[in-house]
Amino acid sequence: MNVLFISPTYSGAGGIGPHAFRVAEKLREIGYNVELMHIPHIPIKNLKNLSFSLFGTIKGILNKKTYDVVHAWNLPSAFIMKRIKSKKKILSVHGVYSKQVEMLHSKITSGIVSSQESQILDWADVLTTDSKAVQSEYKKN
Repeated sequence: MNVLFISPTYSGAGGIGPHAFRVAEKLREIGYNVELMHIPHIPIKNLKNLSFSLFGTIKGILNKKTYDVVHAWNLPSAFIMKRIKSKKKILSVHGVYSKQVEMLHSKITSGIVSSQESQILDWADVLTTDSKAVQSEYKKN
C-alpha cells in the first residue's frame, strides 16, 4: 500500500512532526510504503503556515502519482491533501485549529479560519483527533 504523509515538519523537539515521523516508521516496519512530502516554507511568523499551504498546494498539483492513502497532519496540510490523487484521504487534527489560531494570532484571522474550518474537514474521508474533547467540539459544528 502506498501512503503519502503531509506535515509541515518531520523533526523537532515536539509537536506533530516527530509524531508523524514515528507513525511512518511503524507503518514501514509492517510493510507499508510511506512517502514523506517535504515542503518548504517562509520562516517568518504569520507566513509559515500560509507559505507551507501555498507551496505544498503547488507541489500537490504538479505531483502526478496516485496513492492508496494520503494522510495530512493538521489543517494547513489539508489544502495540499485536497490536490493529491488518492483513493482515501485522512486528516489528523491535534486540537481545534481555529482556537489555536485565535490564541496565536488575531480574532480576525481566527474568524476567517473558523468560517472555513468545517468545509476543510469535509475534504477528508476520515478525520482523526488527538482527544475526545476535540472530537466532540468538531461534531458540534
